[in-house]
Amino acid sequence: MDWYYKNTLVWLLVLFSTADPTVAACKKDAPCIALQDCQGLYERLKQGTSEILLQLLRQLHCGFDEETRPMVCCPPEFQISQAQLPRFDPMTLLPNTSICGIRNSDRIVGGTETDIDEHPWMALIRYDKPRGSGFYCGGVLISSRYVLTAAHCVKGADLPKNWKLSAVRLGEWNVSSEHDCYLDECSPPVMDIPVEEAIAHEGYNPVDGHQQNDIALLRLEKEVRISDFVKPICLPLSSDVRDKTFDDFTMEVAGWGKTET
Repeated sequence: MDWYYKNTLVWLLVLFSTADPTVAACKKDAPCIALQDCQGLYERLKQGTSEILLQLLRQLHCGFDEETRPMVCCPPEFQISQAQLPRFDPMTLLPNTSICGIRNSDRIVGGTETDIDEHPWMALIRYDKPRGSGFYCGGVLISSRYVLTAAHCVKGADLPKNWKLSAVRLGEWNVSSEHDCYLDECSPPVMDIPVEEAIAHEGYNPVDGHQQNDIALLRLEKEVRISDFVKPICLPLSSDVRDKTFDDFTMEVAGWGKTET
């Protein structure tokens, strides 16, 4: 047992001892094995931890072996070594599908209020102005460090020159109330996280009438703590989803627009 594994084992024992006492029931393609034997996940852990990685470890925990080593349900994508993994690392860039895109309710929207935790990936974008600040754009959380938004929110032709995109608010539901509650459920305080860098698509032209490439990323100053009220949405990574036109599909749009006229 190497030095790193011994220290990691002690840390994980503390982590799992404070987690939910129930353990995961592994799927057929994710056998319950010692963490060290789940090579891709173990090698990713050696690179450092993040809130999303810690949450994934708790979800995959399936018990301990005879030597009190933590065991995990090892997903197929982690059943290979780090050297065999693709360059894209889902744990540092985009979250695993066991975390992203999970809706907490299924209410149908159409100009009506949503449930308090129905769209936990929604983000408000704050701008500092000469006289105060305000929220004038929206986006979606796609990882623990990035928000996806429109390029016109970063460098749009109509964006006043003296406005500065400064922060992102997560966990918001009702912008007109200080504390969000619905029936007997209340959400924790919102998170206002400063934006470290705003990156508009290099092909976006603010004065282009067609507004092509109207997409941008906001890198946050720190990682987001994932909860029922704040979690990332999944992006369409597979080619079969990306190539779909979604013609004749009924789509859903969420935001902080008006529900009455």
